[in-house]
Amino acid sequence: MSSASVSVIGRSNNRKVTAHGLTMETVCRHCEALNGVVVDWEELVWIAMKAAPAGWIVLSFQKAIIPALGCLKCQKPLECGLTPRWARDALNVGVISRYITKEEIRGVGREVKAYVHQRFDATSPARRVRKLAKAPKKKTTKGRRKA
Repeated sequence: MSSASVSVIGRSNNRKVTAHGLTMETVCRHCEALNGVVVDWEELVWIAMKAAPAGWIVLSFQKAIIPALGCLKCQKPLECGLTPRWARDALNVGVISRYITKEEIRGVGREVKAYVHQRFDATSPARRVRKLAKAPKKKTTKGRRKA
């Protein structure tokens, strides 16, 4: 594998796809120190499938997943998140650059699905409530004329 990096589609120039995964450089909002974050391929697959890998936090209001990391200088939380779309774009660039194969992505994807299924199985109360909420509605004759 080569060590060249390819730019990821996006507004910022601080995200690069390398042989190790997605490399992000971010500036701390508090002390303005430059911090580097490397997101490996397995974590990118988790994020692309809208699941948070270990050590990541979901920000539902921003529809992003951020690493639970602190700044190297001031230890305050870094605000560099990834959306599932950015993760999918990085995976596509990784496949094109031959850093990762589609079979490896599918393998991790099966692990993610198994974890999600195990965590939210059919016996969980949340799943039962969702199924009840999606029950078919009864047909009513309200507003219809009888012949």
